[in-house]
Amino acid sequence: MKETLGSREVERFLSGFHDIAPDHLSAYAGRLKHIARQGFPVGVASGRGNPAEYDADQLFQLLLVTQLTQYGAQPARAMSLVSEAWSRLQGDVLRIWEAIDASQHSGTLELPAIFWRVPVEALRHMALPDRPYSPDAEDRLDTMTAAQAHAMLDKRHYGIQRHAFIAADQMIEDALTQLRHQLGGHDALAALMQGMVPPDESS
Repeated sequence: MKETLGSREVERFLSGFHDIAPDHLSAYAGRLKHIARQGFPVGVASGRGNPAEYDADQLFQLLLVTQLTQYGAQPARAMSLVSEAWSRLQGDVLRIWEAIDASQHSGTLELPAIFWRVPVEALRHMALPDRPYSPDAEDRLDTMTAAQAHAMLDKRHYGIQRHAFIAADQMIEDALTQLRHQLGGHDALAALMQGMVPPDESS
């Protein structure tokens, strides 16, 4: 079974995930090619005579970048945010996958509640530098539990309206469900996901 997806398969997955209309598929494919030309995700094998292949790690990075562009983030900033945060977010993807994989044996699916907080102000690059909320401050994605997300929202501090809270557990589950259908079953999905190995922090 395949442990990578080609660029056409990735395009099919992402366009389905984002419900791209048939008459906009060509334009959407162009956006994905633009991201690929920026060298994102790192490590995708592509070039003349060497077609692009995406492993699960790279696929989910690209999924998150395209999701951020849905919120109005410019592609370059979305790629920067995901690249900086991926060492934190990758573990969340694995936690959801492990819960789904375990449910195949137990018959019960129990997903941990995971939220990703992301600054989504589309015009932050045009903001006044002397305002209390600096356009360059805390420009990063953070992962948190539902309780932590609620606590942050309850503070009602300046600038909270410039953040979105993504229900990451639901987004990841939806992505994995679509991948399972596209690949033809749980075993095929497991073959793809086995390549997502967290970095060895001891090295």
